[in-house]
Amino acid sequence: MYKKIWIIIISAILIVAFSGSVTTVEQPTVWKLRASCYTITGVHSPKGFWKFQTTILESLGRKGGLLGGYSGYSLVEQVEKYLENIRQSNSIFLILHKTEEFEALKELREKYPELFPISSEEFDKFSPLVYLTYDIKTERMRGVIIADKVDASLAKILLRKDLPLNTFLRYENGRLKEIEKK
Repeated sequence: MYKKIWIIIISAILIVAFSGSVTTVEQPTVWKLRASCYTITGVHSPKGFWKFQTTILESLGRKGGLLGGYSGYSLVEQVEKYLENIRQSNSIFLILHKTEEFEALKELREKYPELFPISSEEFDKFSPLVYLTYDIKTERMRGVIIADKVDASLAKILLRKDLPLNTFLRYENGRLKEIEKK
């Protein structure tokens, strides 16, 4: 009888001890850029890119990085060179549609799907596109912006507004609008 009581007591202690260590990370539904962020672009960047990047870096207290535009290296080589830093930071791929970097984006998607929340077919289908998601494993935001032009007002939206995750968006007239799926 005492054995059964001790087993119950020990079981209760173990349940209480381990219940605090089991945590689940919940997928958020909205997001706002608050921490360091890598902006990744290619040799050919969208118009207004520097204003966009400067606004983000100034708002984040210079916490972040820029990757792209390097001669002699492809976008894939540059991302692979800094892959661990990118994985541990929020990241936004900022790419012009129909350029060599756009094709490299598709290649990166196949090699590193965790960096890209959507498929290569959706890159084409919804361009221009702003798409943000949350990587539960690293607790970081992953974004893809495919556009001909970006500006400081888009950066401010990313920094100041709670944006819907996993939603296809288009940036028009200083606002983000949901893309209607067909």
